[in-house]
Amino acid sequence: MQQVNELAQLVEPIPGNRHEFLQPIQMRFNELLAGVRTELVIKVYGDDFDQLEQLGMAIETAIGDVEGIADIQMEQTAPAYRC
Repeated sequence: MQQVNELAQLVEPIPGNRHEFLQPIQMRFNELLAGVRTELVIKVYGDDFDQLEQLGMAIETAIGDVEGIADIQMEQTAPAYRC
């Protein structure tokens, strides 16, 4: 729970931010829908790519020393419009 709180503190100050922390079964269902097959996915959305990159690096640092986490990757996907 400490890691969840630390991650929440990183993303809560971002204007317009929406985030969620999921349980494994819910994550698996979402993986099937999103096409992402991994145990942990942290998705960050926004329109300021510099800020998103900084936040991505901060998240990598925050979770980098957590036991069991390996092969941390940050990737940028194509822009998408949301209604």
